[in-house]
Amino acid sequence: MKKQLIGDVRLLKAKSMRALDDRAINEIGIPGAVLMEEAGRGAVHLIVESGWLKTFDDAILLFAGKGNNGG
Repeated sequence: MKKQLIGDVRLLKAKSMRALDDRAINEIGIPGAVLMEEAGRGAVHLIVESGWLKTFDDAILLFAGKGNNGG
């Protein structure tokens, strides 16, 4: 399988992400809400570091689906 990268971030398919979430929640004990908060922070960091935003005054529009699809 070809690795998909955005910058230094490896992209995973939803099935793989669900498996990682399950391990983090059930084996390590990290609450799902904490995982989602960290995912949000990571997304913002990626957007800012990528240069897509020129200033913090720029606006971003995010579209989100129904959820439960691997974060």
